Amino acid sequence: MPHLTDIGLSDLINPNSSQPPDSEIISFLRLIINSIPVPLAINDRKGQITFINEAFIRILGYTKHDIPTLDHWWPLAYPDAEYRQWVLDTRQKRILEAEQSKTALKPTEVRIHCKDDVTRTFLVSGCLIRDILTDSNLMIFYDITDHAQIQENIRILYRDFVAFLENTKDYVYYKDQENRFRFCSQSLAEISGCQNWQEMIGKHLFECYPEDIATSYYESELPTLTEGIPLIDRLEPFVDKSGYRGWVKTSKWPQYDVRGNIVGIFGISRDVTDFIKVQEQLETSEKRYRTVLEDQSEIICRFKADGTILYVNEAYCRFFAKSRDELIGHTWHPVAYADDIPAIEEKLSSLSPDKPVVIIENRVIDATHELRWCQFINRAFFDDAGALVEMQAVGRDITEQKQNERLLIESQAMFATLFYQNPVGIALSRLDSGEFIDVNDAFADIHGYARHEIIGHSSSELGLWESPEFRNQVMSIVMTQGKILNQDIQIKRKSGEIRDVLASLHQVAYSDLFEHRFWPNLNT
Repeated sequence: MPHLTDIGLSDLINPNSSQPPDSEIISFLRLIINSIPVPLAINDRKGQITFINEAFIRILGYTKHDIPTLDHWWPLAYPDAEYRQWVLDTRQKRILEAEQSKTALKPTEVRIHCKDDVTRTFLVSGCLIRDILTDSNLMIFYDITDHAQIQENIRILYRDFVAFLENTKDYVYYKDQENRFRFCSQSLAEISGCQNWQEMIGKHLFECYPEDIATSYYESELPTLTEGIPLIDRLEPFVDKSGYRGWVKTSKWPQYDVRGNIVGIFGISRDVTDFIKVQEQLETSEKRYRTVLEDQSEIICRFKADGTILYVNEAYCRFFAKSRDELIGHTWHPVAYADDIPAIEEKLSSLSPDKPVVIIENRVIDATHELRWCQFINRAFFDDAGALVEMQAVGRDITEQKQNERLLIESQAMFATLFYQNPVGIALSRLDSGEFIDVNDAFADIHGYARHEIIGHSSSELGLWESPEFRNQVMSIVMTQGKILNQDIQIKRKSGEIRDVLASLHQVAYSDLFEHRFWPNLNT
């Protein structure tokens, strides 16, 4: 690797002097510039690249032998002619702006083709040092490749999350502790009288449903919101915007903040009104019952207390590749996944005259010997003495639903990983008060605080901005334009130390759902 003196540093220092530069100064400057981990390069007005530091060679791969002039640099760094022209035009614009304002060059995000044939993303800035080094430009290259990829991953995650909300037929929702919706699926919004799911955001439970239905939901969710007890496979009534009333099978889970406090409830419900109606009809007419069952796509079986099968429909026979003759009068039952059997037995044992219906979801082997998730609505029939006489099971394949639930959980875990393990400082704060909802370790480290010292407080309370007036200017831009990118600001650490940071603030659709703002610190 060449020394700085080999690439023109001595020629840059007092070039009009007849006295050679002091060797100690050269050594000192070489030590300083090569200690900087960020790639640096200087070119003169003629386009000669007078020197580059060791970080430039290490990260971008090019030596001064490769790029003695800008004419050599441009086609290597930007092989695409159209993109190269955009970079040249933008650079010239930034230089003119810097000359007029006598400030540093405004940072520009570019994609550079490195010598190892890998394209990386850099934030390029610099300054004009013409009074010092005779019409020279200093260019600084911040490698933000990893950050750009993380941002892209977050964008894709949000895109997929919105696609899920807009397309799932299940009723999916998240409510805070005050029972206000933070997000929900489009299907839930439509039965609640809203055209778009975002219209549901901020609405209270009692604003969306009749009082009796809302009260039923509120009371059933209290153990989840207060004690953290999940509500699994509960049958609940619902009413849509037209007044139609039906039933859903719902599961609800508590949601926690980083301190372990319950902050809301997440739920998934599915309309099972048709299943309930089928069972009610079965009780009134055997003939009508058989007609309805044969027309159903669900798999249906009726059997005695000892397991002897009394009736199966065609869908049941197709699903398990059995004929009616093989089943009726025999005690065959589907092969359930071994791990699910204890839960199946426990739920079936809970059937009683007062609780004759239980919903069970378990895995079974189908006709193709594949493992499938099925939901069975089991209804027990008891005699006057309370003894079990018969049982009926109506099942449907819910494998796709289970896959969607797993994908949702994985998406939530992915988001948490991107946020908390990100080496770039990121924070979520409220738009109205500036209160920090959450921050990652990198954000806390930049400001010299522990995470718990920041969460729940605003930047004004903590005095994080060196200039409150400048903060107000920045916030005004964010509120009117939705974002501000790569803004140089000064922050005050807990110790009182002032630091310069490069920050971007965004209002994005995902944050709009939660009334939060993303604040990533890119570089300090």
